[in-house]
Amino acid sequence: AVGFLAIPDLRREMADLLDEIWDEPYPVQQAKRIIWGYGADEAEEGEQLPQLRPLEHTVCEVEEVRLTKKQIKEQNKAVLALQQQKAAMRPAEPPEYVKKSELKVGDRASLHVKYGDHKGHYAVRIVGIEEKGLRIQHEKDGYEEVVKQRDIKSGKLTISVVS
Repeated sequence: AVGFLAIPDLRREMADLLDEIWDEPYPVQQAKRIIWGYGADEAEEGEQLPQLRPLEHTVCEVEEVRLTKKQIKEQNKAVLALQQQKAAMRPAEPPEYVKKSELKVGDRASLHVKYGDHKGHYAVRIVGIEEKGLRIQHEKDGYEEVVKQRDIKSGKLTISVVS
């Protein structure tokens, strides 16, 4: 047995409900034509529509040079290249912690790891000095790594010269 379901048209009931609950005290009115006015200013005789008068252009000198995106990129690249050249010409100054340290490149040292997976004492040789820390090489297996200055400052590592 096939049954049908009748759905009544509810548009009229919805419109009545909206009229009840949606109060519009002041309906929107559309202007039928555009009215030109002067506002608070009094109009001069013979001048009906000053808004339609062509704009007067005043020529003034502009000293600012406008660059295209391509020109700005080229200019930024040139400035960066100049900064890199200046940095390359300057002698590389070692970080402050290196100046105060007794450790020099080529020294044998003892690395003490206080906690973590690699806890213990290790015999190492200082291979180089980098911005972030000391590059060391383990004497046992030849493994190279950078011992970061932040780890030394935090107390995780200590490194001292072996005589």
